[in-house]
Amino acid sequence: MDKQVLTIRGGVKPTYSKRIDYIDLIKGIAIIGVVWSHTVHPQWYNVTYINALFFFLSGFFFKEELFPAFLKKKVKTLIIPFTFFYLLSYPFRIIFNLWDYRTLNNFDWGCIFDIFDITNKSDYLFVNVPLWFIFCLFVMQLIYWCMNKITPEKYRTIIYLILTAVIMIWNEEIKSYPTIFMFNNAVQWLPYFIIGNLFGLKLSRLILDYQSKYIIVLTTLVAFIGLQAIDCNLPAYFFLKAIVLFLCFMSALSYFNDNKNHICAIVRTLGTSTLFILCIHILIQTPFQRAIMRIFGHREVFTGYIDVTLTLLVIYLLIPFVNKYLPWAIGKKR
Repeated sequence: MDKQVLTIRGGVKPTYSKRIDYIDLIKGIAIIGVVWSHTVHPQWYNVTYINALFFFLSGFFFKEELFPAFLKKKVKTLIIPFTFFYLLSYPFRIIFNLWDYRTLNNFDWGCIFDIFDITNKSDYLFVNVPLWFIFCLFVMQLIYWCMNKITPEKYRTIIYLILTAVIMIWNEEIKSYPTIFMFNNAVQWLPYFIIGNLFGLKLSRLILDYQSKYIIVLTTLVAFIGLQAIDCNLPAYFFLKAIVLFLCFMSALSYFNDNKNHICAIVRTLGTSTLFILCIHILIQTPFQRAIMRIFGHREVFTGYIDVTLTLLVIYLLIPFVNKYLPWAIGKKR
């Protein structure tokens, strides 16, 4: 993930250089939500909001630069971590299959080539499911770089907003069209990245400086509840709900900006390690799920809380080691 340098694009000049601490808290809570989504959770929990939130936040930190520098950075921060954990996950997947079935006769040895498959669900990589996000984000940023290259800066905001509307109207069709390297998924989720890049950091700063944050929290919360009460399954309507919810979430967590208590410190650590957690958590969580199944004989919501807690505890203990000895594997500088 790129560092949170306040650089506003799309026609708005950069005016700040201070890191916004509460964004790390948002990312920390969101990555906990990702881990939770891969176990038993309540029916009301909708992981689509978490996916949208991460694409929205990723847009905050996109920086316009020359293509060689851009590509070099994205290879280091996205492609190398993706490749490392993709290959690392393959033997783990073999072990999990042997654990579950006591045989490898039914194992799909070709699953490592899923990244090249355009016939199956393109946002699902059997080797390590969450890695789809990393590669999708890389493709999305390539698309966005090209968009910035061909679109005059003074017209970007209006053109990108129109493009956002068009994509949301045709979202289901875009999602269903099979493409290689998740191109369709990148376009499908692109509106969240666009809004995050155009307005995200500016909104973050405005919310942080606004004295009566509770007004924004209450207003957006009431608006979201009202929108949620209306039965509408259109992607554009979900997009509206998601943006309203994100504003509520940002406003609420801005109260904890630079808060030094232990809970915030833990969440902040998770928030600054989202790429590592996204890549590794399935490999740690799966054995816990199998062990919990063996102990309880079934899986329910409460067992989901157990395996999420154990998974995050192990990851939290691994973070300092990985930051020190394997920074290249998680997109960080040595």
